[in-house]
Amino acid sequence: MPGVLDQSISVGKETTYGTAVATTRGYEAMGDGFEREVEFVEDEAVIRNREGMLANRRRIVSKGATGSLEHCLLTGGEGLLLSECFGNAVAPAAAPSIESTAPDNAKVQKFNTTDAGPVGSFTVQVVRQLIDVSHAMSVETFDYSGGIITSWTISVEVDGKVMFTPTFDFQKEALNATDPSSNVVYQHNRDFFLWEDCTISIGGNKLPEFRSFELEVDLGYDTERYFLQGASEKSKPVRVKPIAVSGSLEGELRALTQYNAFVAGTTQPLVFECKHPTPIETKSSKDWFASLQITVPLIQYDGSTPQLQLDGLSTIELPFKGLQKNTADLTTAANSMVLAEYTSLDTAA
Repeated sequence: MPGVLDQSISVGKETTYGTAVATTRGYEAMGDGFEREVEFVEDEAVIRNREGMLANRRRIVSKGATGSLEHCLLTGGEGLLLSECFGNAVAPAAAPSIESTAPDNAKVQKFNTTDAGPVGSFTVQVVRQLIDVSHAMSVETFDYSGGIITSWTISVEVDGKVMFTPTFDFQKEALNATDPSSNVVYQHNRDFFLWEDCTISIGGNKLPEFRSFELEVDLGYDTERYFLQGASEKSKPVRVKPIAVSGSLEGELRALTQYNAFVAGTTQPLVFECKHPTPIETKSSKDWFASLQITVPLIQYDGSTPQLQLDGLSTIELPFKGLQKNTADLTTAANSMVLAEYTSLDTAA
């Protein structure tokens, strides 16, 4: 009998926007944030002897759905989502050689943001548990189709896991009589990244004083594309605004270098990397490791002044914004707002 332990969240890549597909990739979600979006339209005209809103003067309109898939970043299987978080995605290729030794199995996937943005869509299936009056349990599958990743975050803090959270806008929510569980594959043989795997470099220098890091990328989509077309289904979201890149760093005050950069309005590169300590391949005494490296070529701090603590060392919080290089060639990958490299054993996204 299915029950609580049979709940799941899984993802599939759509061929056509809004046409649901069977999902095949399971994700170890930290919660359920998927829900229908509705709008109530009311008519409050003057009617003699009316006491309140008439039942036939209030209509509900379905306007799609939204949701976020917060999960631990894993050493495999993340390419499917990452491929629609940037704009340009390169299929897995052999990882770089080490001292002329090429790997047999380690692969790297490269991503960078573009002015056009990602165009692919997903179906997300959420299997939720039901319990009836006799305490018998069952499950129900909810389909969320036409899923566009509109923003995403990467975050980590000391004592925590590296969290990856893509946020979706969906064309519709619908019930599905089919339980996708038999087709869904989880990354059971992959590990997860945590705080001790992470490093932060700013201005080309690796800085060991930060306790937390967060990066958020808003892809600038118009998700309100509704029209007078005899139905309330939205049209596919399109990019209408520049990418907004922002984030924050927090740590001990060990020097005034970053504070001075804030005061001067200095722009400098930021590189966040998490690298798992166990090799995914060893060949000729050379090791390749699962990793995710994210580069923001230019950041500028929005603040702030260091603060003393009554019971500890002085700290500094450094919110920042990502900027694009002021160069004539804005289409080269190196001049993108955000770049990433994901190294794993994955042979496909």
